[in-house]
Amino acid sequence: MPRAVNSSRWVPGQSGNPGGKPKNPISALVKELAGEHAEEALNTIVEIAQNPATLPKIRLSAASMILDRAIGKAPTGVAISVDGAAESLLQFIAGAATSNPLNRFRADADEAAEAAEAAEAAEAAEAADADETAEAAEAAEAAEAEEDAEETDEDR
Repeated sequence: MPRAVNSSRWVPGQSGNPGGKPKNPISALVKELAGEHAEEALNTIVEIAQNPATLPKIRLSAASMILDRAIGKAPTGVAISVDGAAESLLQFIAGAATSNPLNRFRADADEAAEAAEAAEAAEAAEAADADETAEAAEAAEAAEAEEDAEETDEDR
């Protein structure tokens, strides 16, 4: 038996909500009231930012609010073009890897470990040289003692 076509299914390419999200009348009221008090609020923020008796972190927060509204917030995203996207992404990752304080700490620790290994190797080389020098000195003393012994034998 053939299935009946369900007429409530969406047609490909057609929105399920063609009217969009309904407007919230309270949001419009809040925007209107905020607009009426915007100048007063900004003046309050400026007073807080300029008052030396205010805690520095609060003054900094007020200054940040003023700047955000005056010039906009700093962008937080990274723009990558499709042309050369892989290269741009790799450059970004490389930059993030070097700018991350933890990674810098790791790099410093790696450098310190390498320096310690180099110092240990230098100490080992010096110790080996010292051993060779001591052996050479002992051999020279033995040869000298042998010569002295030969001279003593000749004198007898």
